Order: sequence, then C-alpha cells, then structure tokens
Amino acid sequence: MARISLHPPKTLSYRLTTWYARRSYGTQLDPLAAMGHNMPVARADAIFELQLQRWRKLDRRLKDLAVMATAATIG
Repeated sequence: MARISLHPPKTLSYRLTTWYARRSYGTQLDPLAAMGHNMPVARADAIFELQLQRWRKLDRRLKDLAVMATAATIG
C-alpha cells in the first residue's frame, strides 16, 4: 500500500497532466498521482522529462544499450 494517497485533489493542472499522461502512455501513472498532491513538484518533474525527451547528444547505440540493461534489470 502506498504511503501517499493516489487520489489527489482534482485541480485543473492535475486534470490536464492526467489527460496528457493518458494520451501519451495509455494509462494514468502512479508516480503522477502521488505527485498530484504537490503540483510544483509534478510540474518540475514534467519539465525534466520533456528535457530528457529532447536530449539528442547521446550516441544511439549507447542509449539502446542503457535501455536494454535497464529492461534486463527490471525483468
């Protein structure tokens, strides 16, 4: 059971972020629901994630290797 409730207040910014998550990933993500209690933290995390998506300086083969190693670790 989560220590933080996964049912935050349904503010406008929370509803917009859940809409975007459902559109992008097909489901609502639990970390987003946990961060929904503190929207400045959720906003900072979203900005960080968007910056990571735009990052193109890493060698493609190295990036694929890192994704494969992470997937093998997770199972």
